[in-house]
Amino acid sequence: MMKQISSTKKQNAMIGYLVSRLKLDDDTKEEIIYSYTDGRTTSIRELQFEEAKEVIKALTSGHVQFQSPANKMRRKILSMAHEMSWELPSGKIDMQRVNNWCINYGYLAKRLDKYTDSELPALVSAFENMYLKHLKGI
Repeated sequence: MMKQISSTKKQNAMIGYLVSRLKLDDDTKEEIIYSYTDGRTTSIRELQFEEAKEVIKALTSGHVQFQSPANKMRRKILSMAHEMSWELPSGKIDMQRVNNWCINYGYLAKRLDKYTDSELPALVSAFENMYLKHLKGI
């Protein structure tokens, strides 16, 4: 078995810089590290040399798709809507129904895509409450 070489301080600093420059949240950063270490770690400091090299390559090439915290929250709402069968005959999400719910029951009475990062957590909570009531009714 080959001895694994730890990542260098320079590699770790570069990854930290790229994470900051790309404005990635901690969850996204940890998800990337986790995927490039096959689930071994979520810490930059615990990367092996070759893993760090691959992470840097991914972050600089744009091959890794990142989800902003706001998009993660919107996707969570859409996922719950799918589970409640808020779909069109094509199987796609019925955005009109989702937006109508957000306008009629959301605390700011506007469409899903109009909620800002700071407004979304309260909307997600309200949608989750409605979703849980739906599940209890099944």
